[in-house]
Amino acid sequence: MTTDAGGWELVSRASDTNAVNDREFATASNGHSIMDMSFTLNSYYSPQYIQALNTVLPPTVTSIDLQLLCYQYNNPQSTQFWVKILDMPLASFVTSMSKSDPDFVYQGLTTVNKDGAWLNGTATFSFFTRAASSSVSCNGNSAGGQMGVKPTCSGTSGLGQQVMNPRSVWFITHGSGYYELSSCGGAAGNGLSYYRGEVRFRPSASQALGNGTAPGPVRKYRSCDEVLANNASTGSGVYNLYPTLNPSVSVAAWCDMTTDGGGWQLVARASETNGDVLDMEFAAVSPQNSMLDLTSNLGTTNAAQYRQALGSALPSGVTAIDLQYYCYQSTNPSTTSFWVKVFNVSVSTLVTSLSTSSPDFLLSGVTTVNKDGDWMNG
Repeated sequence: MTTDAGGWELVSRASDTNAVNDREFATASNGHSIMDMSFTLNSYYSPQYIQALNTVLPPTVTSIDLQLLCYQYNNPQSTQFWVKILDMPLASFVTSMSKSDPDFVYQGLTTVNKDGAWLNGTATFSFFTRAASSSVSCNGNSAGGQMGVKPTCSGTSGLGQQVMNPRSVWFITHGSGYYELSSCGGAAGNGLSYYRGEVRFRPSASQALGNGTAPGPVRKYRSCDEVLANNASTGSGVYNLYPTLNPSVSVAAWCDMTTDGGGWQLVARASETNGDVLDMEFAAVSPQNSMLDLTSNLGTTNAAQYRQALGSALPSGVTAIDLQYYCYQSTNPSTTSFWVKVFNVSVSTLVTSLSTSSPDFLLSGVTTVNKDGDWMNG
């Protein structure tokens, strides 16, 4: 409950307890994967431990963060290092792990390590379990029982533990002359004595479980809707959101947690504050900016005139959004408010349309509904 904001569930642990070829993670004949779907070995506190994935993965979760942690067990505090994979789709992961001899490579992943080094969509997660050369390769693969995260699969040909850097964690657990933990971040080397390797997971931040009030780690959410869905709302107001899930990059956003089910994030506000109907706060002609500008920010979340750049606000991984237009008389909002929302607007289409220097487009055939319940289907 402490490492990297806590909430990690242990799946497996291997420990080089005697500086010989323990190979606890071996998956060759009569062995099991470090993330086996059906096999459990020992107890949570054992140096060598495997917990069957099909008994621990939450049934309603569709993506997980996967963490590879390593440390020297007689000096864990100063030697600990980890890398985590963000938003790994659970269905494809379970399918890959369900094979009798898992052997796969996932590319294009986003990872971050203990040092805060990010790989945005360029990391590779490799999993080889055969005792000999496999059908897939990440930097070569002449030993089975390998698993790890590394920047890419390119580089000098050789065993999978080669071409390490501090963004990586790599386990070699079954092969000629290699121990349980072969590489941990920048400490690349063969057979690091007395090291332990652990694999842990937790639901992705967008699917954090719990009621928002129980003690535990503070979750980071990508959008107002995720805050609401995870019972973390404290009412309408300003929330620090993390659209890319990078813990060092937050966006202060106004969240409406009551209107039309709540979970709405403010993108732009214009207020006719002086009786001049030609204020044009939302004007998009040069040198002004669109009300849904990708790059321009104006004012603060509570300002009468406000814009939040879409490029910094749209949650990563989201392909469609509902877009709401909301208006009211500033002196009497409760009785004058009215809204219309558009369903399932393609994020890529919206971003492409708004990326021009002077956006001018029409999206037709959309489905809308307003506050009065009037629908226009397509």
